Amino acid sequence: MREPAKAGSWYPSDPRALEELLRSFIGRPEPRLLTSVVVPHAGYACSGFTAGKVFSILPKVATYIIIGPNHRYPVISVSNEPWLTPLGKVSVNTDIVDALDIDVNNDANKEDNSIELQLPFLQFLFDDFEIVPITMGLQGPESIQRVVAAIKRVADENSVLIASSDFTHYVPEHVARTTDQWVIEPILKLESREFLARARSTSVCGFAPIAIAIEFAKHKGAKQGELIDYSTSADTCGDSTAVVGYAGIIMA
Repeated sequence: MREPAKAGSWYPSDPRALEELLRSFIGRPEPRLLTSVVVPHAGYACSGFTAGKVFSILPKVATYIIIGPNHRYPVISVSNEPWLTPLGKVSVNTDIVDALDIDVNNDANKEDNSIELQLPFLQFLFDDFEIVPITMGLQGPESIQRVVAAIKRVADENSVLIASSDFTHYVPEHVARTTDQWVIEPILKLESREFLARARSTSVCGFAPIAIAIEFAKHKGAKQGELIDYSTSADTCGDSTAVVGYAGIIMA
């Protein structure tokens, strides 16, 4: 069992308080047909509103493939054990995990936030679903191609890909907004090569998961991306001198 690492710090550990906070972020769900999304993974106080805007339109599917950067270990790995949050247990789709041919390493995900921060949103909205949790501590071209090929090979029709990433880190707010607008532009056009060319000169932490989300979306027939919400930590957590940017994007 993967125990919650960030409950009580990055988000509430009390189930009632957590549900109340999630309700304030999500409001009235209005699901839409889509293939991939990009959501932030910072503490809920800073990025929860932007994340909630995306989750409020996320459709109910059987499996959510969640890909995020691994902030601690330079490996690409998938977890095959259930994940626990204050709202209960989340099951892993072990059939897809086994078919991916990506190394299983449950220890590599023990402390990372990129997958965990997405799970309470899913639990708040849906009763019956599974996840495929992939973290990428390697984000070079070969790693991206490997994961893209694996997901295209094994993902079924009843799945949505969630790319977990924050955008520009620790620069003045006006710099973050300008840089992120420039980086987001090719995502909305589903141009993964141009996105990567731009993102690699920035501090976007999950550029590989985002590129994979773009390629998966095109594989599933998506035509364009849509920016649902953009914010910075200055909007919610104060200090405008060194902010983190958060984008909520869907591809359909």
